[in-house]
Amino acid sequence: MSLILCSFVVLSPKKASRQRHIRYLRHTPMVHSETVSAVDLVLKDNYSIRAAAERLNIKFQTLHRYVTKKRRNPDIPLAGMAPNYAVRRIVSAEQEDELGEYITKCSKMAYRISTKECRKLAFEMAIRNNIKVPDSWHVCLFFDNLESVLRRIPQVADGNRIFNLDESGVTTAHKPRKILAEKGSNQVNQCTSAERGALVTICSIVSAAGTYLPSALVFPRKYFKAHMLAVAPAGSLGLANTSGWMTSDLFIQVLDHFIKFTNSCSENPTLLIYDDHESHISLTTVEKARKFGVNILTLPPHCSHRMQPLDVSVFGPFKSYYNAAVDSWMLRNPGIPMTIYQVAECMGEAHPKAFTPANIIAGFKRSGIYPLNRSVFSEADFLNASVTDRPIDLESPSTSFQARKNDDLNKETNKTNLKCDSTDNTETTDGKRSTDFVSPEAFRDFRKLHPEKLIENHGRGEKEKELNTRKGMKKTKRALADWDTDELKKPKKPAAESYVYSSGDENYWFPDVEKEPGFFKQPEINDFVLVEFPNKIFYIAKVISEIVHGNEYEVSFLRKCRKMGGCFVFPAIPDMAAVQKNEIKWVLPKPNPVKNKRLANYLKFNISFNNFDVR
Repeated sequence: MSLILCSFVVLSPKKASRQRHIRYLRHTPMVHSETVSAVDLVLKDNYSIRAAAERLNIKFQTLHRYVTKKRRNPDIPLAGMAPNYAVRRIVSAEQEDELGEYITKCSKMAYRISTKECRKLAFEMAIRNNIKVPDSWHVCLFFDNLESVLRRIPQVADGNRIFNLDESGVTTAHKPRKILAEKGSNQVNQCTSAERGALVTICSIVSAAGTYLPSALVFPRKYFKAHMLAVAPAGSLGLANTSGWMTSDLFIQVLDHFIKFTNSCSENPTLLIYDDHESHISLTTVEKARKFGVNILTLPPHCSHRMQPLDVSVFGPFKSYYNAAVDSWMLRNPGIPMTIYQVAECMGEAHPKAFTPANIIAGFKRSGIYPLNRSVFSEADFLNASVTDRPIDLESPSTSFQARKNDDLNKETNKTNLKCDSTDNTETTDGKRSTDFVSPEAFRDFRKLHPEKLIENHGRGEKEKELNTRKGMKKTKRALADWDTDELKKPKKPAAESYVYSSGDENYWFPDVEKEPGFFKQPEINDFVLVEFPNKIFYIAKVISEIVHGNEYEVSFLRKCRKMGGCFVFPAIPDMAAVQKNEIKWVLPKPNPVKNKRLANYLKFNISFNNFDVR
């Protein structure tokens, strides 16, 4: 997207001498006639390029480019002299205008969007419309996430708790080093173990402070044996898989290995950065990382060769030292082919030479991760990754988090039949807006307070305002008297009703089952019920199964939380029991979870139990 900001300056006669310099710095876009006139001054009137540029207020480099183009091809049409602002354009002019209207409307509503939020909004709009975006957009999103993590978790800001994890493969058939031979030889031979060796995956972890953790080795075997790690670096983790590749199950053990050596926990969190390979992002991995305070940040696709510190400055020297170590082993053991049982020995010899603090720190600095540097990359750094670019499919499970983080957005898109079938089909031949375009309002609505919340807050505020004034205090007795009169006029509840609590549009009350048996609702599986014990003691339980049809049920009891009033939670050891139908007094409405991630296991019912001894 190209945004052109124009500013106008009124100059006094005293400042006329500075007018040319100010206008030159403004880089005002050229019109077609100015371009042609400037080129004619240079080619026909023998003006210098700089003099013609100063006379017509044109940028010198731009005029030089057009003059060179005209000299090379004198028959070039005049249309070729006009600037092309649409080159490498991401969205069309109409899409850009619609995005600008959305941002302007947000500004008028006093909810202005920052430049960072604007970039995120443009990225999400491009993803939802299946528009191909440059790799630098993904890189900017990664740095936004990294910056938010560093601000949210100050413990990792100094670099000691920032780690990078990556795998690399070594084989028993190494790549020989350069050797000496007779000058003029057409072929030079060097002994290796095999034409194609066995693969052993090495998983390494380094920190931004220049330290490294013991590596994990995945051997191409079904079961791991201790002698496979002979002469390996101290603390190395041995794993086994028939293919020699990392899997989701093995990565859980690597994460345990990481937590063990970093002592990561909720009070001492860590930041772990790695690529989004399918073995790294399983549900079990995310749950364990969340439990032990490991904050995971994945790299953008097709960018690991530039943004992975291990790939940038560590694995290259490591491979060279490893090949040298294998060469030395082959010289010490002539005629013996190398197997996977000697990989750990050669790896132990090469590892300390490559994993130096200087190499590790340089990798984090070159990748812009630590110290944080957003401008470390240019568009040319990711051109080789454009070969593997694929169109984004919003229905695919591998869609980016920004494109699938809200299911309601997808529902809104489906309702309006806004499908993403092409890269840029928002403007038809007749100039009308296409119905395939997903506007920002479709997936990011304007901020608006919920109606129920608005009414509730308004009423409470008016009441507090009235009671806090002297006039309101004088009206208190009269208001209470009027309230009592209104209460007497209200129709009373049936005699069978003991307590009523209103929530939303429904009213729940606890009837006397013996007097009003018609009020009783038959419990079903997964229903929450109120069970009565002797001495009028009540417990809340969840129905697990039905033992005897309609007469006996298997339930799991909850416990009342003492610190949080009105909340219930299942005990650590499940309290299971069988209860009779006559012991179940009422079927409760569905509970609401507490809106707090730390208290997600607590349940709260929209019913007051003040009249009951619930435990």
